[in-house]
Amino acid sequence: MVVSISLLRSFGFNGLRTIKMSPLRGWAGEVVVLPFPQTHLQSGKRRPALVVADLSGDDLVLCQIPTKARSDGYSVPLILTDFQRGRLAVDSFIRSNRLFTVEQSVILYAAGKIKDVKLLEVKAKIRQLFA
Repeated sequence: MVVSISLLRSFGFNGLRTIKMSPLRGWAGEVVVLPFPQTHLQSGKRRPALVVADLSGDDLVLCQIPTKARSDGYSVPLILTDFQRGRLAVDSFIRSNRLFTVEQSVILYAAGKIKDVKLLEVKAKIRQLFA
């Protein structure tokens, strides 16, 4: 699938390079973009999410990445220096309490990869949910 630059810019993603993802393991830490359905389960907007785990088969566990912080104690700030490759157009927040599973085929493209230290911070917040 080819994603045009104007389409990316219309969703607030400026200066990104599309990174072709292989179906192999190694997705954890990738910031990916996928279509989020609206509450009525019809097509929605393209939004970023963080891959926190590879599951067996083609499934991935992700966290939502909105641009607005929540005061629930689970939002992890995501800024430019948290990336080892790529970036998002604006500073955002990883919602470690908003977990969901998708098949790899749903992913449109990867916007970048966060540093290992940031991924460990997110996973620590996720563990707090079950403590």
